[in-house]
Amino acid sequence: MFYRYYPHLGVQAVKLWHLFQDRHQLKVVLRSYGSYSPLVFILLQIIQVVVAPIPGGAIEFLGGYVFGLWGGMFYSTIGLILGSWLAFSLARIFEKVAVEKFVSPGIRRKFDYLI
Repeated sequence: MFYRYYPHLGVQAVKLWHLFQDRHQLKVVLRSYGSYSPLVFILLQIIQVVVAPIPGGAIEFLGGYVFGLWGGMFYSTIGLILGSWLAFSLARIFEKVAVEKFVSPGIRRKFDYLI
């Protein structure tokens, strides 16, 4: 339904997916930001944590490839921490809505004692 109103976003999402699959092209894009490359890499790492289908191994490999072992590990760790924090925050915000949408009332009552 979302794609019905914004079809151009679907095309951009497919382009972004292909970009994440190609390490060499991703490196060229990352290097094109110059001194802001670490911030862009951290943002990529955050997106990788929040958006599950994006392959994490390729981005982490890219960090070591572009910034070296210690720099890649440092920027990757920052991105992973911030991405995890964002994912947990989003889960806290939308937890009730998601549970009510996907879990039947009978099962929710059955497990209410855990909460």
